[in-house]
Amino acid sequence: MVRAVCIAAVRYRYWVIGVVVLILFLTPLGLRRLVIQDSWIDGFDPNSEFSRATRLVNEQFHGMHLLYVTIDAGEVLRGQLPVSEWVTPNFLFPRT
Repeated sequence: MVRAVCIAAVRYRYWVIGVVVLILFLTPLGLRRLVIQDSWIDGFDPNSEFSRATRLVNEQFHGMHLLYVTIDAGEVLRGQLPVSEWVTPNFLFPRT
């Protein structure tokens, strides 16, 4: 099947080139009508609690944004901590 299509494309190469050029010429006319729907929130019921809460956050806080926080530890402690000494949240590594 693929071989037959390749042979036909070679045999009618000028028609194939013409169709490709025509498609490339008409593509910009269709791009004006292209609409990209990237809102995943529109998939929820507008009256659902999630949708209402999302609209509230967008209105009150100018949308949702990710906040990345980086903490630089000035001193890195190394050591072994036996499981028996693990007391959350306070545990200490022995200083070497």
